[in-house]
Amino acid sequence: MLVVGCKLTKKGSQTPTDQGIDPTHLVDLEARAQKKSGLEFSDLFAEAEVLRKSKVAMATGPKRSILVLSGGGSYGAFQAGVLRGWGDTGTRPEFAVITGVSTGALLAATTFPGPDRDNVFEAVFTSVSNKDIFRKKNVFAGIATGSMANTAPLRELVDATVNPEYLDRVAGEHARGRRLYIGTTNLETKRQVIWDMGAIASRHRTDPGSQELFRRLLMASTAIPGFFPAVEIPITVDGKQLIEKHVDGGVTAGLFLRPPNLGGSNPKADLAGNDLYCLLAGKLFADPGPPGNDLVSLGSSTLAALLTGQVRDELSEIYAICVFQGLNFHLGVIPKEYPVTMKSAEFNKEQMRDIFNMGRRIGQTGQVWRDTPPGSNPGERPEVRGSNHLHQMPPQSTAPSGLR
Repeated sequence: MLVVGCKLTKKGSQTPTDQGIDPTHLVDLEARAQKKSGLEFSDLFAEAEVLRKSKVAMATGPKRSILVLSGGGSYGAFQAGVLRGWGDTGTRPEFAVITGVSTGALLAATTFPGPDRDNVFEAVFTSVSNKDIFRKKNVFAGIATGSMANTAPLRELVDATVNPEYLDRVAGEHARGRRLYIGTTNLETKRQVIWDMGAIASRHRTDPGSQELFRRLLMASTAIPGFFPAVEIPITVDGKQLIEKHVDGGVTAGLFLRPPNLGGSNPKADLAGNDLYCLLAGKLFADPGPPGNDLVSLGSSTLAALLTGQVRDELSEIYAICVFQGLNFHLGVIPKEYPVTMKSAEFNKEQMRDIFNMGRRIGQTGQVWRDTPPGSNPGERPEVRGSNHLHQMPPQSTAPSGLR
């Protein structure tokens, strides 16, 4: 073993990726054969679909659509592209509810008033760069202030968008029964907080603090801990003026579902048959690659696995709700075949434009959506091994035509 700085390396050791082998294609054939003799996930999924469809048959109310937008930094360009491409077809529904976290919160707030805002979010997700979002601090300032970047440029973008006319439109849609929710993380409770942004917008003409609160919440939902500063949210508790500190909603939930405002006498039946669209700013699984040997690379690989695993768990929970409530489940993610070299915290306008255009193409074709939860498609289940003698066996899958 060689110890070099913070690196631990073994001379001559290579990973499958080093040899040009896709590590997700490696299987233990004997263990896989034994696994097939037991209960398969596909069997459970089939049973779940029978139950879900029986609930859909109960539908009595008007059909509504719900849009759930995850966090994902600059990868939000994919979400924006899909929505733009979907809008190009003239078939994008008016969403009864839009929820968003982090970059998804910014997109949710931008698109909520109506389709005439498509040009706004296209400009944001195809023309901004790092300098339009944040300014890096020196190390000592970062340690002293608790964040490595100043988000004044992003605040300027938020301020330009959230003006009285914009809030009037959000309030108007709220009065019609539509809902806009964003998620933040309360650092004191260490829990998610879901904010009804339409309710806040509805008070801005009578409550001078509502506009500032709306702006601060958007900033808070995107505040990556340690990198962007936490945002102080003023609160009143039994007449006392206090503050809470809030950060990125993705810390506690990468995405979340809230049902529409149901006015019928049988809410469960009214919810049945509605369409739920979950649109991720990222891939369902992190791209495979050598984990590296230094602490930073190992930590980065571990974090990527942790975050994508968290989102898959949350999607599974949302799918379970769809099963028991009879919602139609639709999931859109960056296709695994699409090469993404940019980090999610990096705002490279050329690469963001490429991701946006790819999203727009598959949004126009409709091929972005799958109706199955994580783990139900080939190659998505945990691989069972009984030995370290493996063979290459690629899962069967087809890339969306928008990638070609």
